[in-house]
Amino acid sequence: MSGVLVIYAEFELAVERLIAITRANQSARRDTLDWPRTEFGIETPGQKLEAFVEEAPSAAEGGREAIAGHRGRPAMADSAAADADCP
Repeated sequence: MSGVLVIYAEFELAVERLIAITRANQSARRDTLDWPRTEFGIETPGQKLEAFVEEAPSAAEGGREAIAGHRGRPAMADSAAADADCP
């Protein structure tokens, strides 16, 4: 009987871990899709953004940090390069 309890305890830990990973992935997806709405007033994200979110690494793989790194404004050098391209 104790073997069954050990297996059940391991199964319970695995399920708890999967639930935590799922919550983190859902939070990262929600944050990424909500960002254009809060920052720029865009109500509906485009297909490219949705595809990016679907293909982004999961939070279990460190995806949340990778996605969060894209939240800031462009660096001054990036902005200057973009301005140079404009007529």
